[in-house]
Order: sequence, then C-alpha cells, then structure tokens
Amino acid sequence: MTTLIQAIFFERLYNQDHEEAAVVAHNAESSSYIFQITRRFYDFLPQHMQRGLKYSAKTELEYVEPHGSKYMVMTARSGDALAKGTTPTLFHGSEVANWADSGQDPWLAWTSVASSIPDHHETAIVLESTANGREAFFYRMCMGALKGDNDFEVIFLPWYICDKYDRPIKDKGWRITQEEDHIRGEVFDTTGYEIQDSQFEYRRWCIKNKCGGENGIWDRYYPATLRDAFSVSQKRFFSEEVKKHYREQIQKPKVIGDMGISREGTPIFDPNVHGSLHIWEKPISREKYVISVDVSEGIPGGDYHSAYVLKRSQVEAVAAMHSLVDSDELCEQLFRLGHWYNKALIAPENNHNPEVCRRLSYHLRYPNLYWHRDVNTPRARAHRPGWNTNVKTRREMLDVLRMVTRQRMLKIYDEGFSEEMEDFAWGVASRKWQATPGKHDDRLMSMAIGLMLLDLNPYKDRSDRLRPRQEDGFARFKEFTEYWKKKSGGNKKSRRLIIG
Repeated sequence: MTTLIQAIFFERLYNQDHEEAAVVAHNAESSSYIFQITRRFYDFLPQHMQRGLKYSAKTELEYVEPHGSKYMVMTARSGDALAKGTTPTLFHGSEVANWADSGQDPWLAWTSVASSIPDHHETAIVLESTANGREAFFYRMCMGALKGDNDFEVIFLPWYICDKYDRPIKDKGWRITQEEDHIRGEVFDTTGYEIQDSQFEYRRWCIKNKCGGENGIWDRYYPATLRDAFSVSQKRFFSEEVKKHYREQIQKPKVIGDMGISREGTPIFDPNVHGSLHIWEKPISREKYVISVDVSEGIPGGDYHSAYVLKRSQVEAVAAMHSLVDSDELCEQLFRLGHWYNKALIAPENNHNPEVCRRLSYHLRYPNLYWHRDVNTPRARAHRPGWNTNVKTRREMLDVLRMVTRQRMLKIYDEGFSEEMEDFAWGVASRKWQATPGKHDDRLMSMAIGLMLLDLNPYKDRSDRLRPRQEDGFARFKEFTEYWKKKSGGNKKSRRLIIG
C-alpha cells in the first residue's frame, strides 16, 4: 500500500508545478525506506524524462524551477513541530497507529500537519496503518469516518483478497473448524466473498509459524473484518461471543437529558439532547432500583463519572449517566435521580473521591445510601458511606460481571458499555484486568458495583452469621448517627470522626 501511495504522489509531483508532498513515518528507519521508494521511481525514469533536481538529500527531493515541486519525508517524533513552515497539498501518514511509539502525542503531530495542509479540493490526505488495537488516534479517526463525524473515507483491505495467502492442502483428513466456518459465513454474509479451504490452510500455517500460535496476533496483522483489525491482542476479559451478544443489544435511549427540580422542590427529568443522562425506561411505581456509581478521580484524561440505574427484578440497566461534572453537581444529580427512581439504593465508590459519599450522606441526607462494612469482620457494622473497591472486592466484582454477562443475565442497551467491553484486557505490567492504554473502564466498574448490590455472587456465603443486617448495608443517616453516638458515649471527638 505504501508503494502505491508513493507512486500516485510521484506522478502528481512530476506532472504538476509547485506541488508539495509530505510523508510522516512512525520512525526514522521507515522514513528512510519510504524515501528510497520515491527515489527509485526517479532514478529508473528514462534519462530524457528526468527533471532537473534543485535539491536531493536522504529524506527530501526538490525539482528546479520553473517546475519547483517538492517531496519530503519526516517522522512523527517531531510532534507539535511537525510540518511547520510547509504547505503540503499531498500528505501520507504511514503506520499512524504507531505514531505514539516514540512517546509523542499523535494528536499533536496530526494537528500540526493538518493545520499546514491548504483547505481546497485538490489536496489529498491518506492515513494508512496496520491497526494497533484501539489506540487513541487511528482507531478514533476510523470510527469517526464510519459514523460520519469527519470527512475521511475508510478503505479496509482484508487478508483473503491477497492471492499469495494460499497454501495447498496436503492432509487428506483436513476438515474446516467451527471457528473457520464462522469466519467464512460472516465474510460471505457481509461481502459475498467465500473464503476457500486453501486460504484457511494458509491461515493455520501462518498462525503457527508467524504468529506464535496466537489467533489475536493473526487478527491484527491479517484481519478479515474491521473488528478483527482493531481487536486487542492482549488476553481479553470478555469472549467474542459475549461481546457480540451485547453489541446486538444496543438501542438508542428513549430520552436524553438531566435531572432538575420542579417549583414544588421535587426531582423531575429535564429533556436535553446534550444531557449526560440516557434513559431507556422511566421509573415504574413500586419497582426497586439500584444506582451504582464509579466516581472519577478528577485526573485530566482519566475516567468519567459513570452511573447505572439497575432494575432489581430484571437485572436490567434502565438508565445511564456519564459525565465530567464537578463533585457537587454529581451529588445533586444523583440525589435527584435516586428520588425519581423510587428512592433507589445509591452506592457511589468511595475510594478516590469520598466527598461525593459524604455530601450525599451528611449534607443532602439521602435516605437510602449504601454503607460499607469490612467483610473480614462479619458482625462489624457499616462505618463508611459508599462502596469500597479494593483488591478483594475488585476481584469479586469482576468475577460476578464475567458470570452475569457470560450467562446473558444482564440486560443493557448502552453502546458505551459495549465499547468498553472491547477494550478490557489483562495488563501485563499492572497484573490486573483493566482498560487498554488510552481507553476507559468506568462504565464496566460502575456496572460491576451494581451487580454486587443485586446479590448475584454465587460464591457468597449466605448463612445468617455472615448476612449483614439492614443497617449494615442499607442504613439511613439517622440510624448511624444514633449508633455512633451511643458507641462513643457522647464523646465529641468520636462524633467528629463520623461527621467528617
């Protein structure tokens, strides 16, 4: 593909006066290699067709006037300084999914280049790459093009259109596998092309000899679909079947907006197409709900605040909230949302931003707030508002999330939840399940909290000895202040500890 793009650019530069072509490679070795392609085009022209060169170096070629067209190759390492002082009408970004390999922000590099390209119809911009999972730049550009959010067009070249990816079958007992049959059917249904047995034989050979036996590596370098191309090559938390199921469940919300307050002081839903609250089902009288919240740490580039409203009777997410509002505004929204959904049990995570829990409990005095208790001391009373995610509870949360999604028990229609499922993988360095670099898992974690509150853990000891009393898990503010007053004997210092 790179050779084809360079050939098109070379022809344009040769025949048009005062054109500039710029190529940005992901590293110095690639930039040198790409330049040599264009240099060979020039060197192998018949002598009488070779235009005079004003300048030729390792990564730059410029014709003499009056033609004056110019070709240059750079690397993404230049970052924000990339292509400044130039006005290329032809641009080729090579292996853009790896632009971040040198430690630079690919968006800074792209913005610098894009700002130097004139805005008229005779320009050409090509961003080409082998996908690198769902990294922050190339994946977003492709998804934006598919959704119509930018003016680019996606051209996807699957492995099976290449004639050389074919091997004769020597084993007389050769049989197509269930996985291969699924791939063949999916490709045929979407494109009308039928992958041949000899092509699958090549696939098997290549996985064994070039991909270390890893299907995920094959999918990245030899994708059959765009989904394969952007699949995470790391060990994935959710199976392909589970992710496919939840992709098929995606529905647009019935209404979008935020929670407001009526003149009488009661919570009401305020429709707003730009709101952070997506609703698939409004509150049903006498139905019980749980609102689980993953609270943002407030770090730039970090996760969002994420909340789900779960209907207890159906294990169904009937509403979702996703925002970056300040903590006090988040508390107001949760307070109103909880009252609207029949005074739902609210469980905000209390690890990174305990102010949300404190404000809901001690200032707004929400009547149905979850309180954490130490599971290692079964008879201990709840002592801290909110859900505590630690090494032990996180493992249990993810176990329940995996079980519930694998068994298709959870009903959820949120597209964002499905997208986060795609990017949740094993972190080799951190040694835990987490979002891949540049991605988020706030929706997954808020859902995992909610599932724990629905008591869906099949491994939980349900004996009376370990079952928390009402005040342990669902205490009201008054019950706890009275308990701690009695416990402390009226000591002011103890009361300050519970209040602050």
